[in-house]
Amino acid sequence: MSVVVEGGVTFFRQETGPVRRIYKTITFEELTEADASQTITIGTPSMSRAAMILGVAIELATVFTDGSSGTFTCDVGVADDIDKLVDGANLSSAVDNVPASAPAGIAPNAIIAAGDTIRVTVDGSVNVDTATAGSATITVLFTEVG
Repeated sequence: MSVVVEGGVTFFRQETGPVRRIYKTITFEELTEADASQTITIGTPSMSRAAMILGVAIELATVFTDGSSGTFTCDVGVADDIDKLVDGANLSSAVDNVPASAPAGIAPNAIIAAGDTIRVTVDGSVNVDTATAGSATITVLFTEVG
């Protein structure tokens, strides 16, 4: 789903474009891999040109837990670089409904090619399918460039 924000963004070359977003809520029930990680598609920015990522927000409605000592983190990126935008956001501890830590990836404001799919990879200190609670909404803001 894409949403257009009125007003737009002006770049140094005097280009303007609307701010759009894609988002997805993931819950512990979607974590079905008997493995230490699972990748889930957030979406593909609907544009004919490249997209400049303006930011990523992660809202934790419920922290992720396995009811024991397991911890969960997430990366946000694209197929060829799974932690391009966010690298290791803590899904097991929150402050004001956001991860207690959410380190930026290698290129948090990257320009991605038209058609690139943005993904979240949930990593666990245990198999991710052992999660018994957790809900997070990942929102990616972007604008078309190029």
